[in-house]
Formats: sequence, C-alpha cells, structure tokens
Amino acid sequence: MTAGARYSRDDAEVLTLLEKLRLLFRSGGPGGGIVGAFPFLMKIAPVLSGYAKMLATVSDLQEFFKKTIREHKKTMDENNARDLIDVYLKETKLQSNNPDSTFTGYTTQKLYCQN
Repeated sequence: MTAGARYSRDDAEVLTLLEKLRLLFRSGGPGGGIVGAFPFLMKIAPVLSGYAKMLATVSDLQEFFKKTIREHKKTMDENNARDLIDVYLKETKLQSNNPDSTFTGYTTQKLYCQN
C-alpha cells in the first residue's frame, strides 16, 4: 500500500479491507464477471447479477482510502514525507496556484479512490 503504515495481522480494519478486496476480485472486479459480459443486467437485476454487492464493496474501499487521505492531511509534516500520499499531497499544495497543474483534489481522489 502507499499509506506507509504497518498493521497487525489481527487488525480488524485490515482484515475487513482484505475481505472486501477478496470479494471484489472474486466478483470479476469493476466491469468484470457476468455484468461485464451482459451489461444490461446491472440495470435490470443488480442484486441477482452481483452488481449491487460489487458497488457496495467498491464504495467501502473508497471510504477506506478517503479516510486514509484525510488522516494524512491532518498529520502531514511537509518537511518529512512518510509515503507516496504525503508526497502527492505536498505537490498538490505546491501546484495549487498553477492553472495548468494536474495536481488537484479531483486527481487525488481519482488516484486513490477511482471514484
């Protein structure tokens, strides 16, 4: 992970995250599985096709990463980057007045959350 944190093997949050990732991979992932082959199923049978469960899983994963980014913003030391998230947030701040910059909050969300 890019969060530069260590977690215990028994950490409930990490175990939940790993289970969500396992579910996502087994479902074929975003755009995969039966919905990837028959996209109309996501509209007419979201629960039966597994699409609703996949969306809920993706949403949970996004929340985890958003929370991690919020925590980094609160505790960041600009002179001592801990990980890739800190480096990216620092560059986003440095580029905030540059109208041509691609370092924006939107980009940060896309980079880590794919939302």
